[in-house]
Amino acid sequence: MVFDGRQLRVFRESCHTSVVDFAAKMNIGLSTIQKYELNLKIPDFFFWNRMNSIFGVGQVFFEDQADSSDGFEENSIAFRSKVVSHTKETNDEVSFLNQSNSLILKLSDGILFPHRIIFELRDQIQRMVLDGAKIEELADFARRELNIDNQNNNLMVSIENSGVNVIEHGLSDKFDAYSAWSKRNVPYIVLGNLYESNFRRNFDLAHELGHLLLHYGKNFSLDDTQTRALEKEANQFASIFLMPEQEFVQLFHEYVHFPSDPNDYIGLKSKIQVSIVAIAMRAYKLDLISDKQYKSFFINVSMNKYRLEEPLDHDKHFPLIRPGKIRAIIETRVSSENNYSTDSFLSKYGVNTSYVSRTFNLELENDTQVAYTAHLAKVINLNQIKKRIDK
Repeated sequence: MVFDGRQLRVFRESCHTSVVDFAAKMNIGLSTIQKYELNLKIPDFFFWNRMNSIFGVGQVFFEDQADSSDGFEENSIAFRSKVVSHTKETNDEVSFLNQSNSLILKLSDGILFPHRIIFELRDQIQRMVLDGAKIEELADFARRELNIDNQNNNLMVSIENSGVNVIEHGLSDKFDAYSAWSKRNVPYIVLGNLYESNFRRNFDLAHELGHLLLHYGKNFSLDDTQTRALEKEANQFASIFLMPEQEFVQLFHEYVHFPSDPNDYIGLKSKIQVSIVAIAMRAYKLDLISDKQYKSFFINVSMNKYRLEEPLDHDKHFPLIRPGKIRAIIETRVSSENNYSTDSFLSKYGVNTSYVSRTFNLELENDTQVAYTAHLAKVINLNQIKKRIDK
């Protein structure tokens, strides 16, 4: 395979690093890096040694990238309206998503994912939309099909097992999360880790699931008014999906007796794993809170500084649930390779454990699976099954 300098540029952008900063980190002249990216010069041994030691990637990584037909167009990615105008940041995330998708496709070679209902679910939701179904019907239907439990505890693993690749990534403070379908119909949700609150994460997951199901094929490079309309619809979907009306009304009356006091929502928050503010907004939409109570509620939220951090957000009894599907894929592949360590396995793809752990926030060096869904993710190694059959 031949080195492709364009992939080096994509990699640099995916690391949110300017060409000037990249040259400084690599201790190589700026003009030399530019020539590499323009395919005017071939990197030498010193360059690859530096790439491996600093970034955890080698030459193979840049020679064996997936075809561009596997990737993403920027207008297909559901960025929040507040970041659409930040061209550099969105371009960097497109690069990150394309490069991540390429690596995940290779890591998944020989892996079977059973119960991938996301495609059938998306198509059914699209038909329901055409038939004029209301957002309540769509959200309730999706929740039933994904078999989400009453406390939303299995939200992450249910979405991953449905066929969505969920990635945790160190997003800037301009991003909460985003989602997209690739050109080859692979769904992704990318989550930030800025807040480290599982309650907020659940809403982000449901919001992005709404985009994947409701807005398939939509152009997200629209004017601000149209983008805000899509965002509003995804928010409505998430609220109804996480808090279905019949169960929610009953629980609200059971747990909340002083609707103006945010602290009175803590019990219900722990019950359904949704933030206090999201609960109050849902209650207001269902006329469970008066205008006066709703206004007083948000005054008290501000006074208590709950917009930044709510009670229970960092409670040890409610750990941040991290996506585990990619970790499960790697563990399954490594276990089937005789005498392979994780690093030995990953080196075939031009990366090391440090790079994968940093890129997907997996902490592969740590054997614990606490707060991961890896042990629940349903992946099957077809190559391992074939070996057993051949015996």
